[in-house]
Amino acid sequence: MAKGLVNTLTDLKEQEVMKIVEDRLNAKEDPLKILDDARKGMEIVGNRFASSEYFIPDLVYSGEILKAVTEMVKPKVSKAAESKRLGKVVFATVAGDIHDIGKDVVVFMLDVNGFEVRGNSECLN
Repeated sequence: MAKGLVNTLTDLKEQEVMKIVEDRLNAKEDPLKILDDARKGMEIVGNRFASSEYFIPDLVYSGEILKAVTEMVKPKVSKAAESKRLGKVVFATVAGDIHDIGKDVVVFMLDVNGFEVRGNSECLN
């Protein structure tokens, strides 16, 4: 099923990606493995962008798909991470900037690996 998620995300098939993630979560698969497969898919998307096979809209769309995947998976991962906070991180980009996609990925990975993360909106308060 890992190949399925990687390839489906790489091909930007949002509904199929969501179904695969839902099925894997229902099967009690390790949520970090699901996220790793999503990361592999995003790496291929990045390579396709670098080789001009994909363009900015494809990159943005893949980031939106990844954001939806992480929102589905995060509740399954966060409980364990919350018990062992390693520190605090403040992480931000200019709102709406293309780098916002990468920021969201990094913030999520820091969060599930034990860091308390403050993003753009929390820094303004």
